[in-house]
Amino acid sequence: PHLGVAFRQIKELGIDSTILTNWILAAPAVQEAVGNNDEGVYFTSPAYYFDVKTPATSDFIKKYKDAYDKEPSAYAAIGYDTLNLFTLIDPSKGLQDVAGQLKKIKNFKASMGELSVDSNGEITFPLYPVKIENQKMKVLK
Repeated sequence: PHLGVAFRQIKELGIDSTILTNWILAAPAVQEAVGNNDEGVYFTSPAYYFDVKTPATSDFIKKYKDAYDKEPSAYAAIGYDTLNLFTLIDPSKGLQDVAGQLKKIKNFKASMGELSVDSNGEITFPLYPVKIENQKMKVLK
């Protein structure tokens, strides 16, 4: 709701600046709260929120809808993907090696796109530049 208020106030105040934000703007609930006040805003987004669906994304969405009878959020997808990453861990190597095993994961096909774990243990996945044009998310090239 706070983003909805912020974007409404930006429009009411006539602020004419380029606005950059993160992928939370792509979430359907946030889009609803913001209304038509985000025209021209730029942000990065995972493919999850627009029509760059991979087989893994489509499979997750179907499973989620079958189980809960509603659309999943990207946060549900991240949770699902994170749990699936842990299925790649070999428990026979002991708990001491979990971080080391995770850091070896590269290009894992997941609902958020291909996931990798970097040397710091951070999960990375592709983000795409997006602009709101005519109240639609347009992926920029």
